Amino acid sequence: MRASGIYELFEALVARDDYPREEAKPSAKAMEHFCGKLGVKCDEVLYVGDGMVDWMTAVNAGSQFIGVTSGHTDLTRWRQVAGDKVTIIPSIADLKQFL
Repeated sequence: MRASGIYELFEALVARDDYPREEAKPSAKAMEHFCGKLGVKCDEVLYVGDGMVDWMTAVNAGSQFIGVTSGHTDLTRWRQVAGDKVTIIPSIADLKQFL
């Protein structure tokens, strides 16, 4: 991220290796660490993800969630697992309407 010049655009980053394995996604601890860095509560966050582990992390932490089908989870899979409990968008470009 530093090499590409985008590191400075982020207020907080949490990587997989920053904390013990049991605190990684889908544990709520993963979101709690991130939210702590931002100084917000988990229920104040909109988590956008492209996989089931992202959705489970948001649910476990009490965060709002939007699933994206441009990643590795298509609409059929989202509906099989999450039903109508998840807002699904085809691309991150479609996120603007929710912000």
